[in-house]
Amino acid sequence: MIAGAIAIVASLIMAMPITQRIEKTSLDSLFWLRHQLQQTFPNWHTGKQPSDVVILAIDEETYQQPDFNETPRAMWTPQYAKVLNAVINGGAKVVGFDIVLPSSADTIIKGYDKPFLKTLFKQGRKAGKIVLGKVQHFSKPVKPYPGHSFAIGHDKNMRLLNLGVSTNDDDGIIRDLPLWFPQKSKERVDPSMAVELAARALNEKIQYAKDTPLILNNYEVPMTSNDTMLINFNTQANYIPSYSLADIHACAQKGDSGYFSRHFKDKVVLLGAVLGLEDRKKAASHFANTREGLTAPERCVIPYDAKKYASTAVRDDISGVYIHANAVNNLLHGNALTELSTISYALFSLPLALTVALLTFFFTPVRLGITVLASILLWALIVISYFNSGLVLPLLDPIIAAAITLSATLGFRFIVADKDKRFYKRTFGLYLDPAIVNQMAKTGETPKLGGEEREITVWFSDIAGYTSISERLEPHELVEFLNKYFDAMTSIVKEHGGFVDKYVGDAIIAVFGAPQSDPEHALHAVQSALACDKRLKELENSFGLPNGLTVTARIGINTGKMLVGNIGSSKRLNYTVMGDAVNLAARIEGVNKMYGTTIMASDTTIAQCGDRIQVRELDIVRVKGKATPTTVYEPLQPEMIANTELLDNFAVALSAYRDADFKTAYKIFSKLGENGDLASKKFSLRAKHYIENPPPVDWDKINTLDSK
Repeated sequence: MIAGAIAIVASLIMAMPITQRIEKTSLDSLFWLRHQLQQTFPNWHTGKQPSDVVILAIDEETYQQPDFNETPRAMWTPQYAKVLNAVINGGAKVVGFDIVLPSSADTIIKGYDKPFLKTLFKQGRKAGKIVLGKVQHFSKPVKPYPGHSFAIGHDKNMRLLNLGVSTNDDDGIIRDLPLWFPQKSKERVDPSMAVELAARALNEKIQYAKDTPLILNNYEVPMTSNDTMLINFNTQANYIPSYSLADIHACAQKGDSGYFSRHFKDKVVLLGAVLGLEDRKKAASHFANTREGLTAPERCVIPYDAKKYASTAVRDDISGVYIHANAVNNLLHGNALTELSTISYALFSLPLALTVALLTFFFTPVRLGITVLASILLWALIVISYFNSGLVLPLLDPIIAAAITLSATLGFRFIVADKDKRFYKRTFGLYLDPAIVNQMAKTGETPKLGGEEREITVWFSDIAGYTSISERLEPHELVEFLNKYFDAMTSIVKEHGGFVDKYVGDAIIAVFGAPQSDPEHALHAVQSALACDKRLKELENSFGLPNGLTVTARIGINTGKMLVGNIGSSKRLNYTVMGDAVNLAARIEGVNKMYGTTIMASDTTIAQCGDRIQVRELDIVRVKGKATPTTVYEPLQPEMIANTELLDNFAVALSAYRDADFKTAYKIFSKLGENGDLASKKFSLRAKHYIENPPPVDWDKINTLDSK
């Protein structure tokens, strides 16, 4: 309930007007993310159509060439005329002016604009191949010079260039482009320059009706509530070819018609400024802009020289003509962006926020961090995949909502939900097994007296010769030694799923199969005993004991029905095990001394291990205080398993011994004992005794022990 409420509140926050700037930054970030993927995987982007738009660039180089450098820009009309004729004759579909020519040298030099006026009349007014630009400035538009306007046919072949920022974009970044501009009468609207150029390139008539979508070449253009189109900027370097006006003019003078046919046939051409300062705009692609002016299409006359370009550094703005060019490409390719509503953004934020809220309550901090990070990466991949196909999903909104949710739920967990858990762990952690403490924290119940009978496995261990060790160490040295010993052995017990019930002097009592159930408790107990024996040999030289002292631990293991639970009084209790099966494990630990072994397990334990543990059968014993005999086994370390000769001969000798063939048993056991096997030495003495004092005919083959 709390998790869901936090997630819903975090998602609703992302739907508030104050967060709308985040939505726009999210869109800008998507352009950057897509750009990085394109840099890493060049073939990843699905929109790989070549640009249908090219730029005639009034660039730094144009201002430095002889035909332009000593002439004011208002007097470049003869050059424009020559270029326009060459480009249109080369097959260009339409040419749009991203500049406004409000004045003319014709007022000073009569007839100066004649070539330009003839081109406007022939290629524009009659053929519809030229569209001049105008700009709405406050209440009055800035229009072309009246003579140019007359030649082109006035508003029929003039369109507004305004890149009006959407009412939601208060950061001055251009993300969308107006499709229509209402006129003074309010009864008529004019298409924007981009729409006009696309329609002429497609040879389609534009029909406008209120609340009716714009359709070009059967493509329904996605529109915002402000009748704008969200521009899908292509950030690939030099995607839109840019031709220096100076070189194109020189090419037209040269009369290289083949060049114009190769580069301008079937293209939409935009004439505009590509300079370091003039007409630069900050667009949605500002995180992913590439360096301008570093490369250029094939030159016609003037060799390319990148040093002549001022805008060679990566900047967060672009020349305005590229915004129009991207918009025209979107209309022709049918790949403008579709954006969802703010409410839809909030709905997308809810699933991730809810997931994070739930995970915070159930996962540890490390697992939570990894899972949340993986979820964010997965969401980013989903978003960029849809963005690649033209649908804008929120990138940052769900992530921020998840971050808010994560902070809030972690705070709630720390202050409220985990308060009792911390209390239990702080109060009982040093006295009870962690599994018990975790169960208490989960259920909220303190330990109660009582227990249950369960089949589990327990082992006892004791340090051989502990008295001698304790007598030769100072008290603080003895404590330091025991702490190091207990720490090493306890760690191994926990690694194998057991817990240490208690320490008694130098003894360790370990339990497997409780409190948490473990179907393989017997196997894990034996494996832990072998691991403890191996680890003890590795630590031999690190205990710092006086010369002549070694550390060997004997372990006895038994499996059976035991009482397990909270035993004690109402004032003090302990989670422990009790019963005959526990006592047998303690007795088996002591039996090790008689056979010279370090690990011994009962038949009930070994039966549950199966063939996953290599053992050798030692004897059938009746421990003190117990009437029922027990077959005991020695779990083997790898080096003992490798000694097949010893194991095979011991098995033969043991079989002979039980068949009352004591002479054969004595002969084999004696030889094995001379080679250092203490168990064989023990049996050789017993076989010799029976040779001299034969047992009764009904001998039960059981070794009854009189001491612990």
